[in-house]
This record gives sequence, C-alpha cells and structure tokens, in this order.
Amino acid sequence: MTTAPDTAPVSEDAGNDLEVTGEHAHARMVSSAYVEALGYAAGAHVAHVRKGSAARRPSRDGLGAGVPYLAHLMEVSALVLDAGGSDTAAIAALLHDVVEDQGGESRRAEVEQVFGPEVEAIVRACSDSTDAAKKASDYWFDRKRAHVRHIAHVDADTAAVLAADKISNGRTSLADLAALGGPSAQLTLFESFRPFADAAGTRPHSPTPPRAADPFADIAPTPAGVSDSARRYAAACTLWYYLSVRRALGARNEILHDPPLRRLLLELDRVVDALAELVAGLGVDVDRVADRVAADEAAGWPDPGPA
Repeated sequence: MTTAPDTAPVSEDAGNDLEVTGEHAHARMVSSAYVEALGYAAGAHVAHVRKGSAARRPSRDGLGAGVPYLAHLMEVSALVLDAGGSDTAAIAALLHDVVEDQGGESRRAEVEQVFGPEVEAIVRACSDSTDAAKKASDYWFDRKRAHVRHIAHVDADTAAVLAADKISNGRTSLADLAALGGPSAQLTLFESFRPFADAAGTRPHSPTPPRAADPFADIAPTPAGVSDSARRYAAACTLWYYLSVRRALGARNEILHDPPLRRLLLELDRVVDALAELVAGLGVDVDRVADRVAADEAAGWPDPGPA
C-alpha cells in the first residue's frame, strides 16, 4: 500500500480548519489502511444496490435508484468501531462481502495481497460462499447450516464483524417492516428472501422437496407461486438463521470476555428479539423456531446429511 505511515501526525489544517476537539486532537484515529479499504469497498461495490431499497431512494443526480450497498458496509464498520473493535476488524467489516458478492476467489486473493492475511482471514470467514454459480443453485439450508457450524469457532474479531453484519441487516428489516404497516403488507417483505423464492418456485434453480437440513420442511409449501404460506415459511427460516447466528456467537465463554464483542452481542440480542416479536405477529410459531435452534446448539450444530 502507498498510504502514509500510521505514525505520521495529522496536519493541524486537517478537517478544512474546523475546530478539532477531543483528547487526541492530532492523533490518527483510523489507520491509513482503513482509509484505503473505504475507497476499495466503494469501488468494488459501486454498482451494488441494497436489496429492496429502490423506492427508498429514487434515481437522481445521474445515479441509480436504491440505497448503495456501501451504506451497509459503512454501518457494519461503524458498529465495530463504536463498540471499541480493532482497526483490523473495522477494515474487514468494510470488505466483509467483497469476496462473496464481488469476485470470489480472485477477489479473496487480492484482499490478502492488499490488506494482509489477518483481514483476509476475517473476510473469508464472513463469506458463506465464494462461488457465485454454486450460491445461485445451492440449497439455502445446507449453506446456512455450514456457515453457522463454522462461526461457532471463529475468533473475537471475526465474531464482532459477523455480529455487526446481523445487527445492520436486522435493523434494516425492522425499519422496512415498520414502514410497511400491517401484517398483510409486512409479509410481503419476505418475498425478497431466498427461502421464499425456493418455496414459491420463483428461482430458476429452486430445489425440489425440502431436504433433511430444513427444520421447517413440514410447513414449506409445494412450489406453486406467491402465497402467504411461502412468505411465512421464509419468515420462519429467516428468524431461524438470526437466532442460530446469535446463539453460535454467544456460546463461547472466551469470546464473552472481549468487551467490544460483548457490546455488539447485547445489541444483537435487542435486534433479534424485536424481529422475533414482529415475526410472531405475522403468524409464525416463534417458539418452535427457538426450540429448533436450541436443539441444534445442544447437538453441536450438526449437519443433518442428505434427505
């Protein structure tokens, strides 16, 4: 990298001569690598839009409709920084989706070359797939179960990024649900989630009958188009994933001694509890979802194997 050393003092003119406040008026608060990562993430995701956000931010000023995906990446990184997380974790937070969504293995190698093996390891651990073609045609529960098994063993920095990612996504879902009003409209939110597309048969590679990995196979409708049954199924699957990630991250006592992660997990608890309350109001058996997650945790997050 060609950025200035992190030990270099910040110019007294920094900030366009705005008054500098705080205890460390001229100390660098983020590394030069962080500044580079912010630009790298913006460039890599320049055409990436936040799912379901077109109506929230109409096209203007020569830019496309929708919220830039960069907003999510900046929020995840900000959550890590605000919790007191490391600079390495904050950089990885900016880049946590760049391998999964913007280039796969070739992108992973570039992240390692530019930002080093520690950042690359976190980004790789946050990616539940590095093969776009496989991700498009795989079975959702197989991929998510494998990811939950993996994150039950990650280090504190990686866990912090994963927790911040789920906080950001959960907050967005809560805001979207609130904006939609009553239950009938709120159910439509889950049409943008992969389990709905599989249950409704609206994806070109939707799998045929649910496999053993699916704990809600009995409520999954036969793929037959858009329906409230498919929406509720997707809501149950989504809540299962949030609850599973929360339990997997919080299960290791050594991680809970890490103050930044402890702060993030407390916020994740609040977000997931609020999401569960809203999903319950949509007719989903939240207790059953929670029981399934508890059983998975007790069994060590097992791989159910093929149907």
